[in-house]
Amino acid sequence: MRNNEHSINSEKILSTAIGLAVFGTVLIANLAVFSRLVKVSLPATEELLRYIFVWIIMLCTALVYNDNGLISITMFEELIAKRGQKLAVRMLRTFVNACVLFFAGFCVFYSARIALFQFSSGKLTPVMEIPMVIVTLGMTVGSILWVIIAAIKAVKLFKAE
Repeated sequence: MRNNEHSINSEKILSTAIGLAVFGTVLIANLAVFSRLVKVSLPATEELLRYIFVWIIMLCTALVYNDNGLISITMFEELIAKRGQKLAVRMLRTFVNACVLFFAGFCVFYSARIALFQFSSGKLTPVMEIPMVIVTLGMTVGSILWVIIAAIKAVKLFKAE
């Protein structure tokens, strides 16, 4: 299997997981609304929605960055490209990617520190009483994916002619 096929398969798996999570949030949100109509309190639904959103947002951030849809300076990049300055465009892309790599690495470092603290302290969520580390790992996993994608893009930029 070539690298391109592997990235398409992993992207498809990630997209499917995010789609299922979004579908789950829709169901949970509708359950919360319905429970209010019948005057039954379900406080766990709001907490669960909040935690699923953390996972969705962080995984989508990595996925969108992979598709060049997150951070870009397209107007400036296109202006430079029109002038035929390929090296300048490459340098700009490298700079932007380095900034993303630094920020994503920062997110990995600090979210992992928070997750380790939450794991060691045994902190639980207020309503559902599940380990809080599960929520924080959403940011850590999403940031790790973001770092991997940024590193792959950096390698491609260095190999490009």
